[in-house]
Amino acid sequence: MGHRRGGCGAEKLAKLSDDAVARAADLISRNRDLLVGSRNVVAQSQFYLKGTNRLPARHSEQERTHLNLADTHIKDARERIQRQRHLIGHLAKRGQPTDTAELILQTMPRTLQAMEGHRDIILARLNAG
Repeated sequence: MGHRRGGCGAEKLAKLSDDAVARAADLISRNRDLLVGSRNVVAQSQFYLKGTNRLPARHSEQERTHLNLADTHIKDARERIQRQRHLIGHLAKRGQPTDTAELILQTMPRTLQAMEGHRDIILARLNAG
């Protein structure tokens, strides 16, 4: 009977590991989507800022709203990075594998950089307008 319990525990652990891998893959995919989307916005904004094509006139209030949203996204991204680092430390202390969590962490600063680049473009629009 004790052996059977160990088997159930191993099955539960395997299921949890499978769930963690699936969740990690989902987070990596979302980070990639965010990064691609951010790069597209940055590229489009840079195109307009070069003067090859003018942006439609925007109210500074709308740009300030965009700036506030970008600031919120950046703040949230920094907090997620800290939580991910904490999670890796927690997993390591418990002797759990950290490779998937570390892989996710590797994508997070690049996403943050794209967000910061987008914020810089919003600031440039505000300063130009």
